[in-house]
Amino acid sequence: MFYLKILFGLFTFALTFFLSVLIVPKPAVVVFGVPENNYPKVIVTDKNTDNLKAVVVDKNTDNLPDKEFCADEDYKCWIAQYTENIKADPTNEESYYNRGWTYNASGEYEKAIKDYTKAIQLAPDDFENYNGRGISYDNLKKYDLAVKDYTRTIKLNPDYSAAYYNRGGALDSKGLSKKAIADYTKAIELSSADDADYYCNRGISYDNIGEYQKAVADYSKAIEINSTEADFYYNRALSYESLGQYEKAIADYTESLELNPNDFCIYKERGELYKKLGEKEMAEADLKKYKENYKE
Repeated sequence: MFYLKILFGLFTFALTFFLSVLIVPKPAVVVFGVPENNYPKVIVTDKNTDNLKAVVVDKNTDNLPDKEFCADEDYKCWIAQYTENIKADPTNEESYYNRGWTYNASGEYEKAIKDYTKAIQLAPDDFENYNGRGISYDNLKKYDLAVKDYTRTIKLNPDYSAAYYNRGGALDSKGLSKKAIADYTKAIELSSADDADYYCNRGISYDNIGEYQKAVADYSKAIEINSTEADFYYNRALSYESLGQYEKAIADYTESLELNPNDFCIYKERGELYKKLGEKEMAEADLKKYKENYKE
C-alpha cells in the first residue's frame, strides 16, 4: 500500500513541478515574469509530472472502483476516484493526499489545502503532506505559510531536495533572494541528478541581487543540461544585457525565439539592443514585428 509513495519519493527529483507543484505530489507551476519589465521567466515549484499517471495513481489500489483508470489529465475523474476511496475509508490518508495533489493540478488550491491538512492530521510525520500543502499555499501566493510547510518538510526529511527547491522559490517571491540562493544551492547538492530548473531559479535569485556573472553561470549550466528550454536563453540574455554584453544578449534572444517563435515580446527586447548597437534596420524590423503581434 505504501510502495508507490516510496517509489514516488525516490522518483521525484531524479526527474523533476507542476506540471503542478511546484514537486512530488504536486503539480508543477510555471510562473512567467513580465518581459516588458525585463523580469526573468521563473520556473517555480516542482516539475515532477511528466508521467502524471504514475504520480496520481492511488497507492491503495485495492480500494479503487472496478473501472478503468482515468486519463492522465482528467482531473474530475481522478477526484471522483479518490472521493470514492475516502467514502469507503475516511481514515485513508493516502487518498486525501492524492486528491489534494489532483486538486492542485486542476488549480483548486483551497480544496487541495483542506485535503492535505486532513492527510496531515492522519499522518503528522509524513513529510510529503506538508510539501504538498506548501505548494498549494505557494500557488495562492501565501508565501509565509508555504515557507512554514516547506520548513516542516525539511525537518522531517532533511535530505529531500525538492523541499529546499520549493522553499527557495517561496523565499524569492518574498524578496529574500539571498536565503533563496542558499536553499537552491542545498537542493543542487542533495539532488541525485542535475536539474536544469534548480540552476535556472538560482540564476534568477542571483539576478535579483545584481550578481549577473553568477546568474549567467547558472543559466549556462541549465542550458548545458537542457538546451531546448527557451526561457533559459531568455534569462541569460537579460543577464548579459545587464552586464552590457549586448551581442551575447542578442544571440540568446535569437536562440530563445527559435525555440519559441511566438514569444513576440522578445522582438522588443532584441530590437532595443539592435538600436543601441546602431543596427537601425534590424531594430526597426524587430520592433515592427513586436507591435504587429504582441497582445497583452
